[in-house]
Amino acid sequence: MIVAVPYLQGIVNPHFGSTETFLVANIADGQVETTSVFEMQGMQHNHAGLAGFFKEQGVDVILAGGMGAPMRHALEGAGFEVLCGVAGPALEAVDAFLRGDLEYSDATCGHHHEGHDPAG
Repeated sequence: MIVAVPYLQGIVNPHFGSTETFLVANIADGQVETTSVFEMQGMQHNHAGLAGFFKEQGVDVILAGGMGAPMRHALEGAGFEVLCGVAGPALEAVDAFLRGDLEYSDATCGHHHEGHDPAG
């Protein structure tokens, strides 16, 4: 299994649409085996481009903070499991997902603006 997380200074970026960096974790035997960080500058709000990137990486699951409904529907339509409303350190979120105790919601970000505060 491969899990992708929008990544900002070590935490889950709370605004998926502004994400320029993704953490991709390869899972083996229920544990994180390897991680890679990918710079995706210029791909913000690019539904097809991000879906293509995730497919190339073999991603199965996307853990995200806030995500606009069009992006979420595009990613789910492309076959990815998308869990929104995730917060905190990115690797801890992946570990919580693997343990089955990740806190998430149906949160979407229904507006476009700058300045989401990743610290809370």
